[in-house]
Amino acid sequence: MTSTNKKRVKVYQLDDQGQWEDKGTGHVDCTFLKKFEGMGLIVKSEKEPDVVLLESKIFNEDIYQLQADTLIVWNDPTSDTDLALSFQESLGCKEVWDQICSVQKIDSETGNRRSKGENFADLPVPAVATLERIEKIFSTAGTSLKREQLVNSLLKDNGAYLKQLFELFSMVEDLEEKDYLHMFFNIFKSTILLNENQLLETLFTDEFIYGVLGPLEYDPEIAKPTRHREYVKNQVVFKEIVPFRNPDIVPKIHLSFRLQYLKDVILPRALDDGTFGTINSLIFINNVEIVNSIQNDEQFMTQVFARITQPGLTSADRRNCVAFVQELCNLAKHLQTQPRLAFYQTLHRHGICDVLQNTLNDEELSIRLISIHILDSILGHEPSLIRTFILSQKPQNSEEEGYQFLNTIVKGLLEDPELGVRVQLTEIVRAILDVTNFDDAKQNSDKDEFLNVFYDHGKFITKIVEPLQKPDIQPSIAESICDILSFCVQNHGYRIRYYLLNCNLVGKVTKLMKSPHRHVVLSSIRFFRSFVGMKDDFYNRHITKNNLFDPIIEVFTKNGNRYNLLNSAIIELFDFIRKVEFPLSSQLSD
Repeated sequence: MTSTNKKRVKVYQLDDQGQWEDKGTGHVDCTFLKKFEGMGLIVKSEKEPDVVLLESKIFNEDIYQLQADTLIVWNDPTSDTDLALSFQESLGCKEVWDQICSVQKIDSETGNRRSKGENFADLPVPAVATLERIEKIFSTAGTSLKREQLVNSLLKDNGAYLKQLFELFSMVEDLEEKDYLHMFFNIFKSTILLNENQLLETLFTDEFIYGVLGPLEYDPEIAKPTRHREYVKNQVVFKEIVPFRNPDIVPKIHLSFRLQYLKDVILPRALDDGTFGTINSLIFINNVEIVNSIQNDEQFMTQVFARITQPGLTSADRRNCVAFVQELCNLAKHLQTQPRLAFYQTLHRHGICDVLQNTLNDEELSIRLISIHILDSILGHEPSLIRTFILSQKPQNSEEEGYQFLNTIVKGLLEDPELGVRVQLTEIVRAILDVTNFDDAKQNSDKDEFLNVFYDHGKFITKIVEPLQKPDIQPSIAESICDILSFCVQNHGYRIRYYLLNCNLVGKVTKLMKSPHRHVVLSSIRFFRSFVGMKDDFYNRHITKNNLFDPIIEVFTKNGNRYNLLNSAIIELFDFIRKVEFPLSSQLSD
């Protein structure tokens, strides 16, 4: 192991939303910095050694914290910024931690202000008679020294003092003494606000969780106790579709859920900024470790997808399987760019698209909705995986239809009985068709191939437009089709132009202006507005030649003096034409 690897770190900074922002990877040194006229930490970029990612003076104040052997966290008092160094190697972290403690003239093993030492608070034995005094001690722990003493006392002897408090609480709860129960709430609220990572992790382990939730049910500001214990114990069900091979994963999942529950439900108004940030940090670090551990376990991922595709699987089991993948996608949103890309590539490699092809048309609504959520997550971060899979389904001969995945999506868009599903699939189709960010030659080649499938080989544009010819088309479907066509006009250039000309597309859409449903009329006007907004001579000639303003004028006249959204949309269209001085202006004046 080289010295460089030992001191390789990622620099994190807590942003305004309480999320840890990755500032880059580099190598850290503890050295004298002229800028601060004292010892400090400096991190230089791994890729560009001349670029300094972090310069921070080492302060004598009690601001540094060592976590999990590879993480040093502190709040810079000069900028009030929360910073963190995540080390590749625990030895490097220990070395830098020793240097920080040396600068502060503190024993890094037994005397540092962040570790458990011999410095304890003088806490009275838990009893009804001493409860008010205990509450006062916890609520007035303002200095770092007092807070450290309380933390050390609570963690001493594997939480012996906490267990005594739990026993006393059980007795008080049986007696239904509200004043004492409210004191217990304040004690445990103050305990959480001590803002100590190790203490928070201990409080929300299986051993202590229900003892902590009990007092937190008796908020003095709420008349009726909130049954947190009953909810966490009986209503929240943890399911493993495949047993985790890593024994550390399950406790981390439980800890993340319990901390999230604390932050969002139990104490949403009581948490100060520091504690809120600490809880977010713990959740973030846990979630990253959970996703990385799962995606790197090839055997586990293979078992998961074998389970999903298992023949004869019940609807409940299938729902649990796809819900597990959905939760993984939710957690992956917090990963940095490269690990997140690797995660979605792992899903793709194990056959997520084949799974979605089947679950998108499942009989059960919840499974279809979960599948759409997963597909949306992939498209939001790595859409090329979906397009590549679609292209891989090219038919081998003229008898095969091919492109089953895209066929499934389009069929759901046009035929699914649930409005919510159709609306979401409309957005999915738009995301798949968004090829505007293709830059290099390889991407442009893929773009052309994909658009050829959509417009020519697979004739998906024809399948989407076909329902417009039905007199009984559902209004929501007509609106979705118009939205997709508007998107194509704005992004697909000559392909949609030629299709529009050859298939009388505008004529089919303008028929919707006779619909009794106003939102359908509005969607057809939006489509018309989209190609007018292109300022394209081709579209201008097409509009003039076919007198396509006539239906719009008819709608405007029929609407009369009503000042509504329809009126505003048409006026905006005419005003746009007037301002840009289109040749179309003469047709309108005629």
